[in-house]
Amino acid sequence: MNAAGAKFDSLDTFEKFEGFVRSLLNAGISFGNFGEGGPEEVCTIDALKPAANYGKKGDRQRGIDLEASLSDGRCLVFQCKYLDPSCARPRFGKPQADAAIQLAEKEYPEADVYILVTWEGFTQPGFDVLREAGWGRWNKEILLDKVRELPVSKGWHLVLDHFGPDGAQAMFPLGPDLLVTPSNYRKSFQDSPLAHRYACVGRQDEIEKLENALRQEAPKAVLLTGEGGIGKSRLFVEVMERIAMRRTAFIVDPHSGKECDAQQIDLIDEPNYVIGMDECHLEGFFREDVAYHVRRHGKKGRLFLCCRQERLSSLRHSLESQGWEVEEAFGDEGLLPLSKEQMSMLAAEVLGGSGRTADMLADLSDGNTLLVVLGGELAKKTKQPIQSVLRSEDFQKKVYRSLEDRFLSSVPSHERDFCCRLVRVLALFSPWIPDSEGDIANFLGVSRSVLDTALTHLRIAGILRKTGKQYRVIPDLFAEYLAADLVQRDGEWNLLGRLAGSSLLFEEGVGIFRNLALVKWVYGKEAQELNQLIERLWRQFRERFASSDDYEREKLVSAWSDWALFLPEQTIEFCRTIFSAESRLSEDWLKWTPVGEGSESYLFKNMRAQARKMLSQIACYDDRFQSQALEVL
Repeated sequence: MNAAGAKFDSLDTFEKFEGFVRSLLNAGISFGNFGEGGPEEVCTIDALKPAANYGKKGDRQRGIDLEASLSDGRCLVFQCKYLDPSCARPRFGKPQADAAIQLAEKEYPEADVYILVTWEGFTQPGFDVLREAGWGRWNKEILLDKVRELPVSKGWHLVLDHFGPDGAQAMFPLGPDLLVTPSNYRKSFQDSPLAHRYACVGRQDEIEKLENALRQEAPKAVLLTGEGGIGKSRLFVEVMERIAMRRTAFIVDPHSGKECDAQQIDLIDEPNYVIGMDECHLEGFFREDVAYHVRRHGKKGRLFLCCRQERLSSLRHSLESQGWEVEEAFGDEGLLPLSKEQMSMLAAEVLGGSGRTADMLADLSDGNTLLVVLGGELAKKTKQPIQSVLRSEDFQKKVYRSLEDRFLSSVPSHERDFCCRLVRVLALFSPWIPDSEGDIANFLGVSRSVLDTALTHLRIAGILRKTGKQYRVIPDLFAEYLAADLVQRDGEWNLLGRLAGSSLLFEEGVGIFRNLALVKWVYGKEAQELNQLIERLWRQFRERFASSDDYEREKLVSAWSDWALFLPEQTIEFCRTIFSAESRLSEDWLKWTPVGEGSESYLFKNMRAQARKMLSQIACYDDRFQSQALEVL
């Protein structure tokens, strides 16, 4: 990022800057369709034309440079503002801003409007005028992040054309490839607050067990499962790096955007290689195309997958349907948290010394290695005595707010409050796909241009990750905190009350249902608005199930299984509904789908099997509802 930012200075004329912008817009960057237009989830530029070129230096600048037509019929217009940092007083003032606004309102009254700038060395008064008028503003960081939204191979070549090989390497450290080495994978997020900066403490036995499982002759998929925050990803990367010392090993880059084909896998000559995928519980991170081609490759490749336990059932089903032998490395329990002694060792590694302070940090973190690392770093940086920070009753809240401050430090101060609210809304919707119905811009009372700018600020900050078409707040535990904080602060923002009357509640249905249920379960929230939202979604979910065929019903049951433990009462009632329902297939499915005894489809049988599994989980893990769950079983 830094090297690429430095290379941005090579756009030292308005012609070069506008040329780069033209290339970027013509490359097919996506714009979320936040409320109008057809059924597309994102829109790309169909046509780009000059609106009023600079011409030559000294010519009058009319205020709008480029006009773009989107695939959904919307119009975007851009003013490219080259500010020369070598000038004594480069200036973009209120008169220039007013002139640009008047021109845009006159000639492009329905357009989303953006100003694109090369340099922000000091405050330009015209920028505030444009923002108040609903203009989005892209600086060099946002422009470069738009490049990152492109498929890696396309973005790589665009940067190569305008910034040369060094700029391309700086922006895309993993290169334009789908499969990357474990060391490069780790380097790609070394500047993030979430980087793996400390030793993999207390996991030697687990490392050996995983290496042995991946060393066996038969090709198989080895699963590393466990709860969030206990160090699965750290262990995953450590094992992959060790394997790579002795044989071929690659990690799938989830942001590559590159499809996998047989030829890519055929290029791996060495037998017994390992392909790893991290965070497979996140949508888009488990690449079925990669698994398919590795399984059919003749060199005995193995898969090593890291996943939270709530997605284990669907992941196993996908793998077994491809013919994989699946091994859960640590059985049904998954990876266990570090012991108290091991947590103290990790705390000592972070703090730079053992003793009572390290023990206190380990106790407060309650088995969560992420809190140990972030809390230890906060304690080292604060001007207060370490013990006073660690004795705080709101330790978790203090740690996560410190992480939020680190993430948002790159966001302009006058936009930080809005980004603070937006990231909490997105945490509640996560994973979020911008679609034609979900009008978040209207919900938050801003223009689409302002929303687009804020989304890009959050992506640059590293708090928002875009994979494919989805946005997700990371890490998961932090997103859960932000969603809970939104509920806690609803008296200040009244977002839940507005959400209850918004179409977003139902259009973002499944994702928001899980997140609301999780907030209620983990944080014990009893806010009236929260319970009302859950009840409305529950009512809609039952109606949707009742009116659907087996194909849609099975998808609903599979989705519900991800949060079955969070809402035990509703889960028991839902299972009763499943058992009392009759198989229903559409006419098209009846032509092609095998039907078993009693005219029940295999989909219907799968639904009942999942219902029995959900009830068993409640009976095992929730004593309050054990008897009710067993009765239904």
